[in-house]
Amino acid sequence: MPAVVDLEKCDVLSIEGERKAEEEVTDEGYCYCERAYVRFYREILLPAGVQKWNKEV
Repeated sequence: MPAVVDLEKCDVLSIEGERKAEEEVTDEGYCYCERAYVRFYREILLPAGVQKWNKEV
């Protein structure tokens, strides 16, 4: 799952990502297809004293 971490805002850790899944079943007389797509975004306030420019997470 790809993730993006953004520490450019004032003392806030932003994390976002997405997940996609697809399943298809074909048999005699029918075809079944299921798709799922989930996207998330979270912002976490960093405690005082955290070195926000150290981007190792």
